[in-house]
Amino acid sequence: MIARITGGRCTWGGILLLLAVSVGCTRSDEKSQQALAAEIAKAQQQHRFADFAQAVPIEWDTLFMFAPYTERRRIEEQLGFRWPDADRAATQNNDMFWLFVFVKDHRVVRWVDFVRADGDPINLGDPSRSWSMRFTRNEAKFKVRVDKQGRRVLEM
Repeated sequence: MIARITGGRCTWGGILLLLAVSVGCTRSDEKSQQALAAEIAKAQQQHRFADFAQAVPIEWDTLFMFAPYTERRRIEEQLGFRWPDADRAATQNNDMFWLFVFVKDHRVVRWVDFVRADGDPINLGDPSRSWSMRFTRNEAKFKVRVDKQGRRVLEM
């Protein structure tokens, strides 16, 4: 349907179109996943910190990282708000991914199913809460090392 404004009123088609556009992220962002993987690889090669703010240059203030198999209930508990798209994340049923959620003003602005082989954040944060980590934009800078299995691992 096409939005039509008549006499200061908007038709249902216009409302539905606006709603569809404003709903936001319903899929993992592949471009951001590739940018993060490239930033981590470059950081490792150049012996510098991987800067997530540089890799994902949109407006965000908080990064949440969720381990494989983290339930939607726990994700929403950490985010502090409901996020139905959590059910779409690959981490719900696949241990090859971490879920990276970028938040601005208590709203998800981007989310990424991040391939663990490209940089595993398993060693970040409190070991007792290793399923979930939270970083401000300024804190989202990580050392990159290669472990004994040849995998890139993120560290503080």
